[in-house]
Amino acid sequence: MPMSENLYVKDQKTVVGPVRCLALRGRWDARATETYLAKACNGVQWYATEDDDSCDLLREVGANLTFLSLRAAKRMSDASLSELTSLRFLDCLNRGKDALEFVRLRQLEQLAIDDRNDIRGLSSPSLTAVTLSSTRRPVSFFATAPNLRELKLQMVGKHPISLAAELPELRSLMVLKGSLSSFAGLNAPQLENITIDGAYASGPVDLRPLAHMPALRFVTIGIKNPAEFVGLDALSGRQEVRASVGEVGSR
Repeated sequence: MPMSENLYVKDQKTVVGPVRCLALRGRWDARATETYLAKACNGVQWYATEDDDSCDLLREVGANLTFLSLRAAKRMSDASLSELTSLRFLDCLNRGKDALEFVRLRQLEQLAIDDRNDIRGLSSPSLTAVTLSSTRRPVSFFATAPNLRELKLQMVGKHPISLAAELPELRSLMVLKGSLSSFAGLNAPQLENITIDGAYASGPVDLRPLAHMPALRFVTIGIKNPAEFVGLDALSGRQEVRASVGEVGSR
């Protein structure tokens, strides 16, 4: 079956292991499905066109689909993602508009997706890394994932950042944008790296809770407006911690 620059197969190493990936730039059609099956693929990297208004056709290859990276030119109906139960890696920043239930995706390890009103089921023991874009979620929303190690949230505008949560396995936390006031209530004894960047301070920023996190090694905080930082001395007093704290552009 002839390949082209818009449809080809490649073997690649990924965070979830080796993958034979169908790379498609254009509309998903019968030829894409046939190529995926004929070449014994288990991954898809798809740049969808404005003519693609859903990803339902992926169900035809879902039996062994472990890796999916999807970019859409417009908002796409993506409810069928909940049916791809073999997925281990899902990167789907497609401005999706459907409710998503992840409870059946028991093998999912890494997830990057746009937030929407109705997301449920992020509780699988296999889930270790989550990126959520355009979100207002508190960090506690992810406490149901017992083995979560990496969390990245891109907040909507100046929405308050709520960090209070019990995350026993979390190693890395990154929050972009939003409005920050305190780190109180964040119980993450394994946390090594925390980044808050491009956020606004809604008042004095209390850093004192960070000084009591035993595994912490890297702290990066960039605030977009002038802010007072409380407890910076306590954090700086820990020689094993590298801290960069201040206004964006002045650190």
